[in-house]
Amino acid sequence: MTCERISDLPVLVAPGLFLAACLAFIPFTTDDAFISFRYAENLLAGHGLVYNPGERVEGFSNLLWVLLIAALWGPGIDPVAASKVLGILSGLLAVVLAIDTLKRIGTSRPGIILAALMLSLDTGLVYYSVSGLETSLFVLELTAVLNFLIVSLAVFVLVKQMNRLFKEKPAPPAAPTTKECPFCHTEIPIAATRCPHCTSQL
Repeated sequence: MTCERISDLPVLVAPGLFLAACLAFIPFTTDDAFISFRYAENLLAGHGLVYNPGERVEGFSNLLWVLLIAALWGPGIDPVAASKVLGILSGLLAVVLAIDTLKRIGTSRPGIILAALMLSLDTGLVYYSVSGLETSLFVLELTAVLNFLIVSLAVFVLVKQMNRLFKEKPAPPAAPTTKECPFCHTEIPIAATRCPHCTSQL
């Protein structure tokens, strides 16, 4: 097996392990998720982002998650199922993106494989990916930001080095056209043999 194929193993195996682990926890749904479901339900009913109609109290801290649940609930998708699908997809993308980030920073192949296995089988990530909460989406966002910063830094360094390589060299200084008379200290043409001011022989 070539080195390239070995380096691709985490990308191929880790998502499968993560999905298999999620299936083991799929029946679990935390009760806190139903707070988001309630806000999404009232939003779809036209009451706005409220827990109880008529009571303007903001009791959620995950606006994007509530809006995503509402967007999937609108066409008739069960909110519990929608939250699990969103959570698992977010966790899956976070695993793949984390592996990509490790490759970008030059992590060794054994290190990438070990990290991929640990992340894909991490009970915390798996547990919260199927819990109905927005945790895995937040993990995905953090991983994406880290990946973006690494890529941006690499591009910045590359562009800076290219600018240094292709920077125009300064033009050589022009040859002098005048000189100073050693007797009267005035500027005279460089080819002059007699000072036009003091008439001294040069």
